[in-house]
Amino acid sequence: MILRYVTSLLLAGTVVAIACVDMSAPSGPASISEVLLPSPTVIVNDTMRNLFTGKVDSIRVTAFDIHNVPIPAVTQFFIPDSQPLAHLDSANLLIAGSRVGTLNLLGQVNRSSLQTPQVRIPVTFKPTTVTASPVKPDTVPFSGDSTKRGTTAITVTVTGGVDSASQGILVRYLVDSAPPSADPKFPAVYFVDDQTGKPSAVDTTNPSGVATRALSVSAVQFAQGALVPGRTDTVVVSVLVSYAGALVGGAPIKFYVPISLENLAAPALVPLRRPTTGDILDPLGSQRGNRWARAVVPGIQRPAR
Repeated sequence: MILRYVTSLLLAGTVVAIACVDMSAPSGPASISEVLLPSPTVIVNDTMRNLFTGKVDSIRVTAFDIHNVPIPAVTQFFIPDSQPLAHLDSANLLIAGSRVGTLNLLGQVNRSSLQTPQVRIPVTFKPTTVTASPVKPDTVPFSGDSTKRGTTAITVTVTGGVDSASQGILVRYLVDSAPPSADPKFPAVYFVDDQTGKPSAVDTTNPSGVATRALSVSAVQFAQGALVPGRTDTVVVSVLVSYAGALVGGAPIKFYVPISLENLAAPALVPLRRPTTGDILDPLGSQRGNRWARAVVPGIQRPAR
């Protein structure tokens, strides 16, 4: 009697354990990534290369299981164009033909219904020349607020073929020299993407072959005495453009950007004064600015006490 009771409990436990297993979970990929391109463009009569290393590289798609963990999968790629400008080899290398234009590409894994969205890839001229656009002087706001910055555009144009634009080419921006910052962790001079406002020292050329980054300068983040009113300093910038591991003709380009403090006579510049009740209510906009002004511009007198 006891033996039969124990056996019944074991059988019941087995049924419960089996019922807890999700037999409906797919054994293959549950989802896939978009097409992962080593470069946003491919050059005529060349194989797509890694944007940063310049080496030939394959296109990819990553498959994920139900837990969003990458898993191995067989990937196929398709070019649905009636007259494609490129073809794929057995190693998923994208090889362009002799015409410029735009091709379409999509991917699929394990011959399943999981397909990527279609991606458009420009086929463009090999970059041969980079030229600089004129740069304007950068006037830096005289402010104790680090968010108030002077900016000026650093722009280059990359061409290939017969003065034709070369699209999707990597352009790197470097600050060679500038007046010293108070703290290296918070540089007074750096590059930003003028579209997003975020720091960025690289760009890729647009369909017109143009790349731009804004040189951003904050007066309050310079070291003491680094900027002197009435004197123009210089920031030296290098712009590098390369393809397949070699510099493009004309690179690197040097820019010499004049920077100066905003006119001290501007209405927004309040002279130093004795702290008031308003300073206590708005310390960032007054006392901090006064302390900064005395540090960066030694000639300004301390407020009377």
